[in-house]
Amino acid sequence: MIKKRNPWFVFCMVIITLGIYFFIWVYKINKEMREDYPSGLKSIILIIFFLMPLVGWLVMLKWLNHIKLYQEHMKYEKKINVFLLFLVSFFVLSPWTCALIQNSLNKK
Repeated sequence: MIKKRNPWFVFCMVIITLGIYFFIWVYKINKEMREDYPSGLKSIILIIFFLMPLVGWLVMLKWLNHIKLYQEHMKYEKKINVFLLFLVSFFVLSPWTCALIQNSLNKK
């Protein structure tokens, strides 16, 4: 089960730590998702791929799809919009993306 976190906390921590919290947050979220829905990449491999130029964007798209599949599996009423979040992550970068994903995962 995904732990509920304040989306504003996630947003602020990504900014305050200059992006380091993004990797911690991704690791935690992915680990929590794998407990209920064991598919997708392992957390540490996901982090390594996020650090690679260009590959990181493709992995982000795959990870967003994985989150949507997790939400379908866990019967969330509202699911993330993969395309919209990918655009946000591409243009605005990770703080808003993290906050939007966390907000979506908090609503079951």
